[in-house]
Amino acid sequence: MNFMKVNIKPALLIFLMIIAAGISIVSCKKGFLDVTDPNVYSADNYPASVEDLSIELNDLYGRVRSGMYSPEVFRFFSLSRDHSADQAYQDQRFNAATQLSYDKANQDVGEFWNSHYENIAKCVNTLGDIARFRTRNPNLTADEKKEVDLIEGQARFIRAWNYMILVNFYGETMITTDADKAKMGVPIITKLAAQVSETQVPRSTIGEVWNYLIDDLKVAETLLGTKTWAGADVARASGWTVKAMLGKAYVYTQQWALASTKLKEVIDGSGKSLVSFNVYKEMFNGKFEFNNESLFELNFLADRNEEWNGSTNVGQRLSIYLAPAYEENGNIGKNGFGNYFIHEKNLSRFGFTGTAITNDQLRAPAYLAQSRRWRNTKAVDPRLWVVAFQPFLDSIGWDNKSFATAKMPGEGVSTDNIASWCWHKYVMEDKFVWAGNVANANNMYILRLADIYLLYAEASIKTGATAIGLEYINKVHRRAYDVDPDRPSVLYDYSSLSAATKASDAALQNDPLKYERWAEFFGEGTWWFDVSRWKMGQSEATYYQKVTTGNLTWEDKKYALPIPLREINTNAAITQNNGY
Repeated sequence: MNFMKVNIKPALLIFLMIIAAGISIVSCKKGFLDVTDPNVYSADNYPASVEDLSIELNDLYGRVRSGMYSPEVFRFFSLSRDHSADQAYQDQRFNAATQLSYDKANQDVGEFWNSHYENIAKCVNTLGDIARFRTRNPNLTADEKKEVDLIEGQARFIRAWNYMILVNFYGETMITTDADKAKMGVPIITKLAAQVSETQVPRSTIGEVWNYLIDDLKVAETLLGTKTWAGADVARASGWTVKAMLGKAYVYTQQWALASTKLKEVIDGSGKSLVSFNVYKEMFNGKFEFNNESLFELNFLADRNEEWNGSTNVGQRLSIYLAPAYEENGNIGKNGFGNYFIHEKNLSRFGFTGTAITNDQLRAPAYLAQSRRWRNTKAVDPRLWVVAFQPFLDSIGWDNKSFATAKMPGEGVSTDNIASWCWHKYVMEDKFVWAGNVANANNMYILRLADIYLLYAEASIKTGATAIGLEYINKVHRRAYDVDPDRPSVLYDYSSLSAATKASDAALQNDPLKYERWAEFFGEGTWWFDVSRWKMGQSEATYYQKVTTGNLTWEDKKYALPIPLREINTNAAITQNNGY
């Protein structure tokens, strides 16, 4: 079964049937509902089989598409928050996202929180059902026991992943010192509430949340071992996925020795390797899915069923918002809404120093010729054209027609004075959106080997193995320049941990580790976590300066989102983040 092509209605039906059965047991006379009937779901006989647990697990995987990785949330909290994107609209929601001016009543802040806690509640329910199933079925076969163990391991991984997202976005801070561990994290939900008083859960400390999710990952690691998946199950979290996420958790909690050991275990044992640059530059656009670099990716399928309903449609709608502009017969169109474009300060960070702004300047022959030279000679970081379409140099097409990409126009806000290049990463580039292609099949990467290499490099540096750290930074850098990642390169290797990068700003100019994490995962939702744990908020706001709707200002409270107003109003035990 393809775990991303799951209609969650059966699981919801089972859940409702359980509730209904429970109510009937309490409120109805004996005989009205025969709860001993094995064909009726009740609190006494559910789950009745391993298949029941598998259905619940399907639901958990389907829910990974909500929260951070729903297209509506991802554009706001992953692309706007770190200024990968600027926006083409004059709208309160978009302004809040690009200016990081959230308040506790913001609907997106509330939906983000609710989605991940709903996911966690489902995980808690499934793990409880697993425990009851084992108790009621002490004589399972070895194969059945193994299958239940694998289900539990995956459920624990998904729960840990949800907590990792929540504590990084809503916790007071990411861990930079031991003192940070005592600051406010997020509530830990250990059981489903049976009465109102049980919903009053205070925030655990940041250290407690990290310990809790790391414990989940450790148990998942034991249960999954080195299990890998193939065929219809390829989208599942493998044992190596869990080990990789555990290594990342150790980095985020500054447990450097543990991080180094765990990440090296993944590097040496997973069988994964960096794909070639030719694969890398296309793998975000519906090609080369589940390749040898991927450790965990979110699987989408082209789906014309209820295209705008995220709970039933299994397609990827992010490209609607990142849609490129194109020129046809002298007119500028957009292959989707085109809410977002690349913030122009990112061009110079990749080493592109052109100053063309208007469409006429961007299409000028001399300017395009210079751009081609920079691209061909790799004078500019080649990853720029992986993440962006250069106006009038790149093209998109459908129905046997090719169109030059163009500068992204604004709607209600002017882009006249900026170079608004269009997005390329995660964009549909070979079909017309409004011809039934709103929800496409472009997968999104949650964890890949390049991330593990750079996390291992960081852990190695922190434990004194600087030469090893530099080598793993260079492996990622070499691939970006289309040379063998495992062979030293006179042309492209960084000579030291303070060597010059393509960036010209003080934060990244002489820091290959930071630059490579920024450039390699641009637009993948990773950079904000690095900004937060390295406390780069002020320097980033200073570098980017402004967005289309105004100047950027920085306050340290912006490292954390506000706890949503609804949670504050309904949970008397919870405390708001400072400044909100």
